[in-house]
This record gives sequence, structure tokens and C-alpha cells, in this order.
Amino acid sequence: MLNVMGHELDFDITAPDDLDRYLRCGEEMSARAAEAPPMPETVTTPEHLRAYTEWCRAYCKICTDWIDAVFGEGVANKLLGPKTSVAKILDVCDAIQAAATKQGETVGLHIKKFTPNRATRRAQRKRK
Repeated sequence: MLNVMGHELDFDITAPDDLDRYLRCGEEMSARAAEAPPMPETVTTPEHLRAYTEWCRAYCKICTDWIDAVFGEGVANKLLGPKTSVAKILDVCDAIQAAATKQGETVGLHIKKFTPNRATRRAQRKRK
């Protein structure tokens, strides 16, 4: 389980099916982002503000769809609350990354307990 912003998500960084889904959804998100409206360089006129609004809308949709596709339908709403914004999505993405990193480090330490280091392996070979 992945703990993200106080919510337990059914995701295991060591489960191949979860990783496949994560990778597939990331590729789909990248393809959709390439087709999305670009973020304007400035927001100094009403036209620029409209373009920025469309970029925000597209970015929010792409990211919330990704969250739901990876972690399950409705998870984006659970993590973001009643108001979706680019700023909140970035916070959620940071929290997901931190939780996945923590899960990976925990598993790494567990694996390390069962993996002898190089000196131990050499010593074991010499005894045989």
C-alpha cells in the first residue's frame, strides 16, 4: 500500500502489474500532453488569460485521468478534494513521488537483508 496525503492507495512498487500500469499510463499521459494546448509565455491580456485557462484545464484533466488510471477511479478526487488546480496537482504528484520513493527504500532495505554483500559471497565460495 502507498500512503499518499493520508490515503492508502493499492499500489506496490514491487508488483509487476502495478509497474506496467504506471508505465503505460505515463506513456498515455505524455502523448496527451503533447497534443494539449501549450502554456502561454505571458498572461498579460484577456486572450493570454483564456489560453492559460485552457492550458490549466487540459493539464488538470490529463493529470487527474492519470491518477485515476494508475491508482483507481475516484482517487484523484479523494486526493485533490473539491477544487482541482494545477498547484494542488503538483502537490499530489510530489506526495506520490515521495510515497513511492519511501516504499522503494523500505523494500530495498528488506531485500538487502537477504542479499549477501560481495565479501560475504567470496567467503562462502572459499568455504565450499
